[in-house]
Amino acid sequence: MKRALSPNDRYLWFRPDSRAIWFRMAVPREVQGTVGKKLVQCSLGTADRRAASVLAGKKRAALFEEWGLVGGDNQAAGAVALTKPTKADLQEAAVAVAHDLYLENAAARRRELLSLGQWAHSIAIDNAREEAGNRAYAQAAGIHVDALADADRVGEIFGFDMPAGSAEHAKLCEFITAVRASSARVAARHAEGHLDDTTDSRLVQEVTAREADKAKPGETLLELFDRYAEQRQAEEGKRADTLTQDRKVIEQFTGFIGADRAIASIKPNDPAFSLALVF
Repeated sequence: MKRALSPNDRYLWFRPDSRAIWFRMAVPREVQGTVGKKLVQCSLGTADRRAASVLAGKKRAALFEEWGLVGGDNQAAGAVALTKPTKADLQEAAVAVAHDLYLENAAARRRELLSLGQWAHSIAIDNAREEAGNRAYAQAAGIHVDALADADRVGEIFGFDMPAGSAEHAKLCEFITAVRASSARVAARHAEGHLDDTTDSRLVQEVTAREADKAKPGETLLELFDRYAEQRQAEEGKRADTLTQDRKVIEQFTGFIGADRAIASIKPNDPAFSLALVF
């Protein structure tokens, strides 16, 4: 009799180069700025699926507690609400799995081989170069076979409403293939000793720039205004109705500039800033 799937199975990753099952989960948006990444991963130290499923549930609950999120234990076993991904969502997901995690895993494999001696270092370089060539060919030929499984898995991890065959699924496959080709080139250069080399992917650069422009948790424009309003009310410096009107102005401004923009990223020559001034 086939065992019913546990909700925790969605966090299991059968990593091709590992005998143990791994844990992989999307970091909730509200703590991504604090955690510093969109995905977390680690080995569960067992090849038994049932044991791994239990460990995955415990790991998720522990992370929720560490991040100060309420309901981690309950949510670990609950259903995930699916959302239709935007183009930006797909780009960020592709960068998380095909750049951030790809290079993290490549570095781990490289360190493992380097620990075996110089002969293993040569093997690491040859493997990385071959991988880069294969990924470059896949991108040039429009072959997304390797990206299909990742797209399904990433869509599940991030809670995307993105069935196979949809335009969003196809676009994510395209993004993953392109980003991974660039990441493989970077990994090959790192294997050769050029550790300062960075990506030449415009997609990765754009996503990285957007991430840098995002405000830290608690520091969005509206959050800062609410703290200011609370302080002014406590000091009896401003009437509540005046602060309400002021907040509407900030809301309108964030509608143009972006609700999650960091204050330091807003410049006078920003097109959205100029548009907000016109209106």
